[in-house]
Amino acid sequence: MLAPQVRGRLIVALVCIVGGGLLFVAEALPSDWRNQALTAINALLTWLAALDPRILYSVAGGVAVAGGIVIILYLTLHPRLKTYPPAIAPISIYFDNENQPIAVSQLPAFIAYIRSYIKGSRADLFFYADVNLPHNNRVYGVLRRAGFKEIEIFHKGVGKSKVQNAVDIELALHAYERALLTRAHQHIVLIAADRDYIPLLIRLRELGHDVSVWGRSLSPALKVIAEKIGVTVWEFGKQFADAIPAKPPAIAPSQTVTPASLEKPVLSEQQRQAGQERLQHAIALTLDIINTARQQITDDGALRALILARLAGQTGLVEAGFEGRHRATHWLTTMTALDAVRYSGDPPVLGAGEVDATRGAARFSQFLCELCDKVYALGRLSPTGSVALKKLGHVIRQRATQKQNPYQAIYRLAADRPGYLLIFLHSARALNLLDFAEEAANGVIRLRPEGPVPPPAVQPTPDAEQAAQ
Repeated sequence: MLAPQVRGRLIVALVCIVGGGLLFVAEALPSDWRNQALTAINALLTWLAALDPRILYSVAGGVAVAGGIVIILYLTLHPRLKTYPPAIAPISIYFDNENQPIAVSQLPAFIAYIRSYIKGSRADLFFYADVNLPHNNRVYGVLRRAGFKEIEIFHKGVGKSKVQNAVDIELALHAYERALLTRAHQHIVLIAADRDYIPLLIRLRELGHDVSVWGRSLSPALKVIAEKIGVTVWEFGKQFADAIPAKPPAIAPSQTVTPASLEKPVLSEQQRQAGQERLQHAIALTLDIINTARQQITDDGALRALILARLAGQTGLVEAGFEGRHRATHWLTTMTALDAVRYSGDPPVLGAGEVDATRGAARFSQFLCELCDKVYALGRLSPTGSVALKKLGHVIRQRATQKQNPYQAIYRLAADRPGYLLIFLHSARALNLLDFAEEAANGVIRLRPEGPVPPPAVQPTPDAEQAAQ
């Protein structure tokens, strides 16, 4: 890919060469041919001048509209061209979350330092994570709420094989591609300490960008090269504390939990309202995506695929507790059970249901509260606060068969499809209705006696949130 300045000079050079060539050709033509060509040109200009101006305006307008449609279709077929240089912020921060992990308890201080560093400037924030790791990792959630955009990396290969240096390669390609696309001078911050990034640093400096490297303890080779090419380095050491496992520790099997310590937490009005607004936003966003997609596609199979693809890229689903690679499918099935979306018409097409965003959020929130009541009731019967998902599913199935149950459809979904039961528990945890450690091997969750730990109150700056979207 050529740099923008090089492309511009190349175009000017080609125009000069073609124009000069045409002049030489015109000079070599016989005089009779030149006179005939000039006569034809004069006749064409006379004919155009005799036309009604309204016709000329209509033709010019039609050509402009057709050109615009062609450009839009071309960009749709080539989505990578949608990254326009003006959309790239003057500051880009790339966080190798595997190379330099930060403990969840230290993330607020780390994020606060980043904000003080960018000083209110528009910045694009990215962090890179393995898709095979648990998606309920609290570090991921805190980074997303702070405006970081997650870049998923596949480490798992074929069979028992593993893709080596997947994060390093993806981060380097991503950073270099965006550095090529921008026309403006950019400041790039790389939060990593691996010497494998040395070629990337050299390329970024050759493009004329300012580059900084942060790390707990940087590679000696990286520091030597950085000093020679003018890259700023910063070793923050234990300023944000040593990294600890981001996944919350499970309650030890031998640890006993008193029934009194397993009381369902009481949320404040502000926490309850925040959870409701989070669900309302996710449902309203889903309805908007469906309405927009229905205006573009009429085939039901292609329509559903388009809706799922657009939902998968929305952070609102993650904030509602729907995570993982199939979160869009799980969310859409849940919305169908709530009657927020439904298939209607002949042939049936996916569209809005009878329940609006406000009522849908209230229904789902009430269902999660009832589900948490049953979870804590079963947890009090165990000396370790354990709840078997199979036993919980049996209790849910009894509730699903009750005729007077207003949430019968979603109860039936949780009872008939055990995977959704665990998804709903994750959603309840995201809304601070309960807290548990999951033991996926034997289908058991262990309630935490201290109750849910709310995420740090970190609000992203408008520019960072816009960049993440």
